Amino acid sequence: MDGRANSRWRAAILAEADAIRAEVVLVAKERKLTLDHDTEPKKVTGGSDADRRIAQMVLEHVRVAEEFVKQRVVGLKWIGGGANDGAWTELHAADALLVELVSPQRLASAMPRIVRRCRVLAPSDPQRAAVQRIARARSQRFGERERGVLRDALKRAYERDEGRYQRARSLRNLMLMMAAVLLVLTVGTMIVVGFRETTLPMCLKGDAEGTWVCATGRGKPSGGDIVLVGIAGMAAASISAARALTGTSTRVGPYTTVIARGALKITLGAVLAIAGITLLRAGWVPGVDDVDKGAEIVAWALLFGYAQQALTSVLDRKAEQAMESDSQVAGPSAEAAAEADLPPEGDPPGVASGEATDVGEVDTGDAGNDAGNDAGNDAANEVLDEADAGEDEGDAAPPIEVPPVLPAGGVPLAATPPARSARRAAPAKRAAPRKGAAPGG
Repeated sequence: MDGRANSRWRAAILAEADAIRAEVVLVAKERKLTLDHDTEPKKVTGGSDADRRIAQMVLEHVRVAEEFVKQRVVGLKWIGGGANDGAWTELHAADALLVELVSPQRLASAMPRIVRRCRVLAPSDPQRAAVQRIARARSQRFGERERGVLRDALKRAYERDEGRYQRARSLRNLMLMMAAVLLVLTVGTMIVVGFRETTLPMCLKGDAEGTWVCATGRGKPSGGDIVLVGIAGMAAASISAARALTGTSTRVGPYTTVIARGALKITLGAVLAIAGITLLRAGWVPGVDDVDKGAEIVAWALLFGYAQQALTSVLDRKAEQAMESDSQVAGPSAEAAAEADLPPEGDPPGVASGEATDVGEVDTGDAGNDAGNDAGNDAANEVLDEADAGEDEGDAAPPIEVPPVLPAGGVPLAATPPARSARRAAPAKRAAPRKGAAPGG
């Protein structure tokens, strides 16, 4: 596509669109679909009706994303970020839908990426825990149920990322707006003082009656004094900005706050330098009454300009919080507690059938299938080993309450879920008759 390298965000979106299209081509070969590359939007034929509809939706999302890339983004469109956000939203929707189409082998190879993407969810989030359950299963059988869980979790993780992008863009726009307002006020003040030097002189009274000590070294106020003080404040603020931004991440997805933060700090440094010298001239700073050189005024301007860091440190913390995902804020202890609290794979679902919102719903084995029970029992014991180890260390969270199991007759087997030790022993008892059964039985 022409013009893909004219900006970073456009190139990233087009590269992602190409990757999704390539995945659709592979899916088409596996699912016996036919792609008509001569039409726009591309038509999908052949295969089952469900596969054809999903593939068509994926290609449509990609097409809309590329339409956003073609838009001219200047002025208010750049501030609003509509084209950028819209393109990534479409690509994220296409990527989540691909989970329904790709082969089990390709989905298994994509599980590390899906797990990593879902880390933006809270450690105690049921969907994140469900994805971890599927990834840790010994025999990964990606049926309709598991694919639905992965698709919904991936979609929600993308929504969380997009929310972070919007917060970062709003913070960037706020800082740019504040910097623009301060710049206009500073330049306007310099212009006024340039025509009327006595309006806001950057000078202090000298020892002799009627003498002045000005920033430029002249014996009387001039328009160059306020310009010199403003430049000194901006120079000190730029040092502060470089120090504050060193070693910190300044990009959230497609947005960066480094330019906005630097612009705000520099313009605020000029404002505080002018305001500080004005306070000195008014006598509001005690102990400063022996200034007799213009260099001393410039030094005070540098100090006041650097002092803006005390005011902008709040915005620095806000920007750093916007860079971090919720999982990073939660900390590793919450992550360990969430993993230790996962129920075994054989546990019954905790929500109604068909909903993919609870940890207990992800069941990699069939309750009525002997082969599935073997794999499920082994995986359950492994998960319980990890949970018991976490309890020994004092990091495990309280056990998840599970509703009573209803057998085929509809009569509850127990009013409360079995203890961890009982759950662990039960699979071995069920498996024992099969091991001891005769070949003919």
